[in-house]
Amino acid sequence: MACFLFSLHTVAYGLTNEPVTAIHFSFPDIRKGQKVVLAIKPTPFTDQVKHTIDFDSRGMATLELGLKYDQPATILLNQQFISNVYIPKGEGIGVILSNQSDKTICVFSGTKARENRLLLQLRKDDLLPVTISSFYAGITEPFAYRRYLEERRARQLEIIKQWDKEIPLSEAFKAHVSKEVKYAFLNSLFVHEISYGTMLEKEIRPDFFKGVDAVDFNTDFSFSSLMYQEAIRYYVQFYLFPYTRSKFEDDSNLKVFYNTADSVFTGSTRYYAMAHFIGMARMFKLEDAFNTLLNDFLNKCTDTEIRELILAEYGSANRDFKGRAFPDVVMKEGLETIEGRKLSFNNMLDHYRGKLIYLDLWSVGCKPCIKEFPNSARLSKELRGKDVAFVYLSIDGGIYRDKPDQYQTLWSKYTAETGGKENHYILHSTASIMNWLQFNAIPRYLILDKEGRIIDADADRPGDKKTEKLLQDLLK
Repeated sequence: MACFLFSLHTVAYGLTNEPVTAIHFSFPDIRKGQKVVLAIKPTPFTDQVKHTIDFDSRGMATLELGLKYDQPATILLNQQFISNVYIPKGEGIGVILSNQSDKTICVFSGTKARENRLLLQLRKDDLLPVTISSFYAGITEPFAYRRYLEERRARQLEIIKQWDKEIPLSEAFKAHVSKEVKYAFLNSLFVHEISYGTMLEKEIRPDFFKGVDAVDFNTDFSFSSLMYQEAIRYYVQFYLFPYTRSKFEDDSNLKVFYNTADSVFTGSTRYYAMAHFIGMARMFKLEDAFNTLLNDFLNKCTDTEIRELILAEYGSANRDFKGRAFPDVVMKEGLETIEGRKLSFNNMLDHYRGKLIYLDLWSVGCKPCIKEFPNSARLSKELRGKDVAFVYLSIDGGIYRDKPDQYQTLWSKYTAETGGKENHYILHSTASIMNWLQFNAIPRYLILDKEGRIIDADADRPGDKKTEKLLQDLLK
């Protein structure tokens, strides 16, 4: 079973050859080493693109984009989330950044400034329309969790209504944010079971998922709604096939998901869902399934633009990481120990230089990750005294910052199964290593050589007998 990563932020979808949209940035007190990025996903069918903002000596910059729709985006500072931003097609918007003690704040000016202030208010109130797991909410009982989500949705809609009543929001923005609220609620229902790794009893599923079957996914396709696009995927993976997802890596199951998407969806929704499962076949290195599904998709897709996008995305072989060193953007990535000691990814590699590294990316909300910890501890014990280090990267930087007490309690409980806090670090879930390696599911394991170069970017789990044999062979 794989644990899929849920983005806590909305990203942008930009298209070229459209009216120019100018985003004017002002950061007069920008400090040395601060790097501002606008995250953009050109289409739902392609990878995210990050635009680095180049400020002049006055701290001013302008980024011009061709957008087909009003689009949401994400502003990052040194890979950390700063703000959502709603960008109107063909208009201008002002983004003003300022350093205040230990944090950077963001305000908006110009067109759609009020809409963007509303997003800031929703974030301040912890009410942004995003997928919320029952783990994050701290609620395990299914119907208590559903009531929590219903109350959260009601508060979101009420705030939007109040802001619109005071000064009318744009109709396009209201349609967008209302859709995000609707599908964030559904996504949060869909991910409940994988948050705790416990399946709902069949007799209570209809009441827990009440209303899901009434949703017409085919009429709502949106290039700008991340929550809607997540809902398409989760509807198939977690709702229609809840009892087969534990074998998601099995190519026969993956083909079932793909064929189901082909049959239950229409139009762009159908193409998006099918393309997603092609991407999953590539991620899990299921070559036969990948080639079969890609060929089937190209035979069925009648949308020329989407066909070209899929060919550009999937038409070449998987990236080969073997023997490669991590790029500078990864080496500079910030890590942190549970005691609060900060260091870079490069510092961490230097600490273990001269040893093989078995690198484990995990999360406190990922049951499959934690299930492997006893196997990892056993393997580490068997190889004790040899030149190999078992290193653990928690991708829970966001939860660590937002709910430190809850996180540390769970972190201490789970890491004890690996023998304690030694060799454990905390990494933000949107970190560069994840973008560079192009993966969106955990647990993920890597094997690095004694100089920190990649031997295997998608290694077998510690409980797999092949892992011990490979490490033993590499240590000879």
